[in-house]
Amino acid sequence: MVVAVRVKMFRSKSMKKKQQTDPKYLRERLETLRPQIMHMQQKNAEAIVDNKPMSLVLANSRKIDNEADRLEEQEKNLREEMIQLEKDFRHLNRCLTDPHMHDGTIKRLGEKRKEVNKRFGELSDEFLHLVKTMRLQEEIINSLSNQLREENIKPQAVPLDEYKPLYVDLPEPNRASLFADPSDVGLEGASNQRHGSANPGKKKKGVFRATSAP
Repeated sequence: MVVAVRVKMFRSKSMKKKQQTDPKYLRERLETLRPQIMHMQQKNAEAIVDNKPMSLVLANSRKIDNEADRLEEQEKNLREEMIQLEKDFRHLNRCLTDPHMHDGTIKRLGEKRKEVNKRFGELSDEFLHLVKTMRLQEEIINSLSNQLREENIKPQAVPLDEYKPLYVDLPEPNRASLFADPSDVGLEGASNQRHGSANPGKKKKGVFRATSAP
């Protein structure tokens, strides 16, 4: 009676796990994962080339991180199921070696062991495929992370044209050409005053004569 209850509980647990982790779904999911990541990589490259806002590039990076987290979660679930199958397999072996087990129960347990062994093989194949996919995604994510770090730390700026003044400096005036040389300036009357005038009672007006510079 106890063995029957255990077998029933084992079947219920196995059916529940089968519903939660469908190999067909996992296989399809893993097959479609690589194109999605490659599409994200292409979008990031387009964002860099088109000089799009930094927020879009960061959003794509977050999507890649989320995809990596989902892959790790799937790997964790597969590991847990494989561990549980190993425990169930050991339990079935112990039941088969029990001399008190009924022949019909032994037969059912033998069939169950075959199912568990088959499922274990399928999970092993799924796990190996997942490991290969994880390695591929790790390379892609590392490549994109380096690309984002090297080329997208700061938004790309639009180069400015060289500044050209809108005015022209006026030439400095040649101040020396505005005034005559002092030697060219004659003061009439000054010489007469030094040598004495013919008419001392009448002073002649001094005449200022400036000549142009040679």
